[in-house]
Amino acid sequence: MEVSPVELKNILNKIVCRHPDLKTDGFSLESCRSMVAVMDADSTGRLGFEEFKYLWDKIKKWQDIL
Repeated sequence: MEVSPVELKNILNKIVCRHPDLKTDGFSLESCRSMVAVMDADSTGRLGFEEFKYLWDKIKKWQDIL
């Protein structure tokens, strides 16, 4: 099971809309493509479970800062 940039965008934007206290317009497709490119250790163009988990941990830390 892997997540494409489009799927990542949908996942992240569904989560962001649950947090009205976050001041954002959501994640763009381009930003999700960039996150996949940075986190994609095996160069598949998609995030596997471990890659997604690592990204998710980073996003959670970012939320704690805000």
